[in-house]
Amino acid sequence: MFWKITAMALVIAFSSVDSAVAQKRGSATPSRQAETEEMTTATVSRAPERSGVDNIAARATNRPPLDDVKPTEEQRRAMAERARSEAAKSRTIDRTIGRTTGRTTDRTVGGIVGAITGRDAFAKKSPPLSEFPYQAQDFREDERVYRGKASHSGGNVWQQYAYDIGASRLQGDGTWWDHSPDINWDDPQNEDYYIYEKPIYAVSDGVVVNCWRNAPENPRPFTANLDSTEPDLPLADQTWLHTQTRAGLVFGSGNFVLIEEDDGTFVGYAHGQPGTVPEALCPHNDSLLSPDSWDADSAVPAAQQVQVKAGDFLMLTGNAGTSSAPHIHIERVEDDKMTSSPLIFRNGLASQMTGYYGTLQNDEWTSFSGQQIPPGPVVIWPPRRTGGVWSWHGQDGKSWGHYFNHMADSGYMMNWIDGYSVAGTPYFNTIWRDATAGWLGYALLSAADYQTTFNNATGDGFALVHVDSVLSGGQPYYNAIFSKGASMDFIASHGMNNAQFNAQFQDVTEDGYSTVNASVVSVNGQLQYTSLYRKQTIGGWVLLPGIAKSDYQSVYDENNALGRRPYYVNAFKHSGVVYYSVVFSQTPSGSRKDRHGMSPGAYQTEFDSAGDRIIRAISGVDGASANHEYIAIWRK
Repeated sequence: MFWKITAMALVIAFSSVDSAVAQKRGSATPSRQAETEEMTTATVSRAPERSGVDNIAARATNRPPLDDVKPTEEQRRAMAERARSEAAKSRTIDRTIGRTTGRTTDRTVGGIVGAITGRDAFAKKSPPLSEFPYQAQDFREDERVYRGKASHSGGNVWQQYAYDIGASRLQGDGTWWDHSPDINWDDPQNEDYYIYEKPIYAVSDGVVVNCWRNAPENPRPFTANLDSTEPDLPLADQTWLHTQTRAGLVFGSGNFVLIEEDDGTFVGYAHGQPGTVPEALCPHNDSLLSPDSWDADSAVPAAQQVQVKAGDFLMLTGNAGTSSAPHIHIERVEDDKMTSSPLIFRNGLASQMTGYYGTLQNDEWTSFSGQQIPPGPVVIWPPRRTGGVWSWHGQDGKSWGHYFNHMADSGYMMNWIDGYSVAGTPYFNTIWRDATAGWLGYALLSAADYQTTFNNATGDGFALVHVDSVLSGGQPYYNAIFSKGASMDFIASHGMNNAQFNAQFQDVTEDGYSTVNASVVSVNGQLQYTSLYRKQTIGGWVLLPGIAKSDYQSVYDENNALGRRPYYVNAFKHSGVVYYSVVFSQTPSGSRKDRHGMSPGAYQTEFDSAGDRIIRAISGVDGASANHEYIAIWRK
């Protein structure tokens, strides 16, 4: 038997199972029609699958850490005085730095990762919380941001909190490099560095008070094969620099933006690619500075100063000014422009490296929210810009756990999780959307742990919004998503046999509930059902939890002829046969495409060609002995 409570849902676990495949219907009777596709031309926000990496045979290690040639103190003071004078002429600012974002607290659950994320409002602080200057969506899946040194200044107080940041890519042997392994050190190119041309974004709100946008770029990075390694080398002898830079006609920061924050402090971004600072932000179009007033040429007149918001594009990463290779130099200074001040970041994950061209020490990613970037060498996973829909398929447990923390840290909520096993090993398919309320996500919970988690979550006011079952080592486990913003009027159960499932289905549908999830696994030849029901507006609908793959196209065609299309899909293998558990419903309607029996490559092709149709559901065949196979739904 089972228990049903509509005001407050209760999950009861059952141990008995039945081998029959249920074919219980919700409302209307399924008649029988090829998957159709309504093509459009727009594009959809998405995440690419993880890119492969090539093995490498050799390692180049003859470049020094990035560093800047610093202007004299007299030059800095002159520039500061000129900038203060220009900025004071006419400007009032009435904004706050406080903003709302997601926060993540990690827990170990069922051997994988569980996490809770909420929406916390941050008040203005000193120093304020800053966004990260890079965003994850601009990097390949095997690329991260990189900080090479423990300290920028090596004890120099006035730049002690500055950062030189590059990028690093995972190589085939597990090491992380900031440049291509194919670099020719007798003729290195700026393009050999993975950070080159990556977009840079404002870390905070403020006003552009100094800038330069058209300084010539150094033709190449430093190389010990061609350039002197002597310390404190005179500027004129730094042969990798542009000739005009060596002549003192290019500011040390090259192309840069200096932003005055709302609290009167400043953040500077240096070494941008020529011409990439938007002219709307920077009115200076000259290439070279005046020898007599180079420190003041970059000041922006008060009437032309532009306000920027955190996350606004500033420039592309380049190698202009006194720079040894492509990177960004970023630092925060107090209102005297002389005292370095820490950049405290709102979000970001970091993993310590074993060395400059090393591996990750423990293959774990730790949040530095509310802190500075950890001392280098460290690989950094910057947050991803919110406002899109992202999806990954076929991730193993460790990869899923890493991406879970990354997406939650970025302010996303897991909207869908599907677990499936191949040769006894569990894998995960997930879909992510912006987090609009507090939420909880879990994977690979035993029946007992799931029940405990369910009781605790609902007791804290989190409603179950998605549930899924998955085999691991031949035994059933559970994945679940809870949300603070969803109605508590739902009914859920797990581990039910066929008779129990059918009886519950009949009862709850008579009370006006419809199926949200109906996940099926085959355990020792017996079927187990895990389900979630809510009162939804989906029109006429039918649940078919045991459609053989060979029959699916005809069943699809019949339902399509009646105006019903897949709303929920789940795939599993039973007695050597692939089955689908599917909810067909009349709504939502609109442009869509539905596909089944896809290999990973075929799925990726369909994903890439989806246009403005967004991935809504994906399921891998659970219990497969070999090969990954998917069924999925895309819809506008």
